[in-house]
Amino acid sequence: MKQDTPLVSVVIPCFNVAPYLAAALDCVLAQTFQDFEVILVDDGSTDNTLAIMQAYAARDNRIQVTALHKNQGILAARNTSMKEARGQYVAMLDGDDLWTPDALAARYAIAARFPDADVVATDFAWFTDTLPVKPIGQVGQGPRARLAFASCFTTDEPLLIREPFELMATTHFAWTGATLVRRAAMSAIGNFVPDFTGPEDTLLWLRLAQRGVFVFSPKITAFYRQRQGSLVATLNLKGPKELQYLKILDWVKSKPEFARHNAVIRRLTAECHHVCNEYYRRVDNGTAAIVQAVRAVQNQPLSRQYWRSLAATGLQNARHLISQRSTKPRSE
Repeated sequence: MKQDTPLVSVVIPCFNVAPYLAAALDCVLAQTFQDFEVILVDDGSTDNTLAIMQAYAARDNRIQVTALHKNQGILAARNTSMKEARGQYVAMLDGDDLWTPDALAARYAIAARFPDADVVATDFAWFTDTLPVKPIGQVGQGPRARLAFASCFTTDEPLLIREPFELMATTHFAWTGATLVRRAAMSAIGNFVPDFTGPEDTLLWLRLAQRGVFVFSPKITAFYRQRQGSLVATLNLKGPKELQYLKILDWVKSKPEFARHNAVIRRLTAECHHVCNEYYRRVDNGTAAIVQAVRAVQNQPLSRQYWRSLAATGLQNARHLISQRSTKPRSE
């Protein structure tokens, strides 16, 4: 029999994280804030991830385990966990990441302070094998985020963002493991987009940002493990990472609810194509470079910078073609 409805649902989708899962669950169960349930979803693991889940569930009736019969991918596992969640808020954690002991307490205190916020996002730090003694927040490492949240980092006070779309789209300040999200807001947008292939978490934040209020806190409440074999590490990125973000921008600009953000979307689309153009010019892929330069101009036709890049790309391609012809041996 389930307990009374908890304030927070901790959702943890897992796939082959047996070496790390116990540490993740221990950090959740040791939280100073204890009004939560834990929803574990095993995405068809082939190691003993499921056995570890079941062992913890046998010891704590707040833990619920769902096993998918075959591996369906992170989106299916996350959406399954969301459907099982009952809390007013949802806190997401991957099975190989960790929280500070006061992670939920700190986030919930901010949520209570700003009751109309759909998302509470905090800073987080990277780690490999051991937690850093003096963790470095990752949000402040980006120049745009450092400028946008300068007051936060100076005062250590959270910032209420009533129109978060542009800031989220340009600084990517939310990370799944360091957030607290109103479950009603997740339900309103249909949780994660099930058929999207790309950075699904970034798309989630943009979809939430176009409809609701965010809060950002400079307090570090989570640790993002960097390891070989993780989903991010195993992505086969053929080209610059901006190609992945273009998938998100293409998705949102096709939806009518994002129409009011069209200027921001077009500006960021042009920026991404411009970065891709520079990348392909460096690796001497002239065809791809000219395509990216043209698309940058199409999205920001008044930008002199993008027109100059288009001209420079065309000149580089012409020189390369001339060079090839001049070195090609003549037939007898």
